[in-house]
Order: sequence, then structure tokens, then C-alpha cells
Amino acid sequence: DYRGQDWDPAYTPDGRSILWSSGRSGVFEVWGAAADGSGAHQVSDDGVDAENPTMPSDGSWILFLGGAAGKPGAWRMRPDGSEATPLVTGVNLPEVAPDGELFAAPDGVGQRTGRDLKIYRTSDGTVVGAPIPLRPSSGMPLGRPRWCGPRRLAYVDRDQQGNCGLSVREITATGAGPARKLAGFDPLSPTE
Repeated sequence: DYRGQDWDPAYTPDGRSILWSSGRSGVFEVWGAAADGSGAHQVSDDGVDAENPTMPSDGSWILFLGGAAGKPGAWRMRPDGSEATPLVTGVNLPEVAPDGELFAAPDGVGQRTGRDLKIYRTSDGTVVGAPIPLRPSSGMPLGRPRWCGPRRLAYVDRDQQGNCGLSVREITATGAGPARKLAGFDPLSPTE
């Protein structure tokens, strides 16, 4: 039972509102409220599992992980919850770039992530460049992305010794640059 569970909080780009995933309706849906927490309301009507909402800097739409209509993956909708549309199925934890042109998501469904992190165009869901390979993991959601500016992507990965940490890559119009270790990769302190 997900009732009462709240996850994935994020401010809208203008800082006036917050978005998050909540199970208060019995399944996870995207919720919104004023920045002070007042006026909480359900935004999505996925009915299965809507999580991890992110919004581009212009605030024109919300990217989220959805499961409606048997199409789990990256979806987008208007800030009022209308026009929910699947973009790419079979991906997990999508994260939109600040300019809204690209989003990143690892392969996988549910609590499992796959072996690749991909960059997609938000206009049509096409893959940009070659996939970023992820090292195998049991139980750690590898590939969870976060944008650090318009074209720099940080994500959870494992090093050659199996330690989890954050890697960062520059993203271009044709794909991803080489990985650099950003933080973690300490065998005594796992990073998630």
C-alpha cells in the first residue's frame, strides 16, 4: 500500500510550486502544490504508477515515469495534467534537461534498470548518439540521471571494482563525451 508515501520532490523552474510523486490516491501519481506546501492537488491521472516528475525551464510540460495503458516508460503532460502522451516505453527514471530539448533515462521497468543509459529528443523520443553502457548491478538502480546544466549529465554507475558512485558526461548534439568520476566510488560508503 502506497498511501501516505511521498517521493521525488522538485521545484518548478519558477520556484513558485513543487511537484512530487505521492501514493495518497492508492497508486503513485504526480502531485503539485505551492512552494509553501499549500493547495496540494493530484496532477496526473495515470491510474497505475506516475513518478519522478521533472519540468523544463520554460515550465510548459512535465516529464514523468508512467505506467498507464500498459506502456511503462517516459511520458509527458501539460502542467494541468492534460495531454498525457507516452514518449519512450521500457525506460526508467526519466530526467529532462533544463532547456527541454533532451531527456535521459536508463533502460528498464519498475525497480530494475538495464545496462544502458540513453539520451532522447523530447520532441519525438529518438535516441541521440550511442547508449552509455552501465556496469551490471544487483539491487542498485544504476543510471539514475540528473542534469547539471543544459548539457552536463550526472548519473549513478559502478567502477571496475564494483563500487557505486556518480559519473558525469558532457552531452552534445551527437551523443555523450567520456565519463569522469564525480563523487563516491568508495567501497565503505555506497552511493545512490
